[in-house]
Amino acid sequence: MMQYAKYRSLEGLRENRPRALLTFAGNAILDSVRDKKRRWTWAFFAERRDDRRRYVELFKKKQLKTLTNEVRPRYVPSDLVLT
Repeated sequence: MMQYAKYRSLEGLRENRPRALLTFAGNAILDSVRDKKRRWTWAFFAERRDDRRRYVELFKKKQLKTLTNEVRPRYVPSDLVLT
């Protein structure tokens, strides 16, 4: 029920309860419909594509950093040097 809290109007409930409840229901439903429609727009697809590309770029950087840390030669004490 907390997801719909932003649509409540306590002032409207005091003045005209039926109208306030109808407005509340309408706003909640319309927001849901608008969000679903927005997910099918080209702008949303472009935004998701850009987010995905940025994530992949950052993930590769993270992986390469950890790989370079693993490949670095470790300190070997002089008495344990293998020949």
